[in-house]
Amino acid sequence: MLRVDCRLLSRAVLAAAILVSTVQCGEETVRGAVGGSVSLTVHIPDIHTAYRVEWRYSPQVQPQTWPIAELSQGKIKIDFEKRFTDRLQLDVVSGSLTITDLHSNDSGLYLVQTVDGLRFQTIFNLTVYKPVSTPQVIIYDRNSSLFNRTELSVNCILLCSVANGREVT
Repeated sequence: MLRVDCRLLSRAVLAAAILVSTVQCGEETVRGAVGGSVSLTVHIPDIHTAYRVEWRYSPQVQPQTWPIAELSQGKIKIDFEKRFTDRLQLDVVSGSLTITDLHSNDSGLYLVQTVDGLRFQTIFNLTVYKPVSTPQVIIYDRNSSLFNRTELSVNCILLCSVANGREVT
């Protein structure tokens, strides 16, 4: 007769059930411009069965995360971090988070996860850029030394710049 410790077996079954019931959507890259807004869009399956949905923020240079928004039993709490005051909107149907009036220091990692119920977790990597300057249009006329006299068209240069030291798209 085979003897099995029921406590060990139940722990193994519970651990397997947690692993199977976790939905991991990976990491998504999101870009925004200072003054604009971004939506960190998720659709949490059976959101009504989750005990709590929480959003956490971490600057990319620090491994620690801070709570910024929470949905618990249909009630929204978004006053965790003073820096996000009046700039967060949490959708009670999907769990999506919208950040308005973006600041350059809003760049970082945003984690959404459920606590209890179906396990769900997604990470968003947000980069906030300063807006690109208004383009300068430089047109060289026929009297300019830079004008190519062999072409019939007008030479035109568009010059845009951004001063945040990161890649520009």
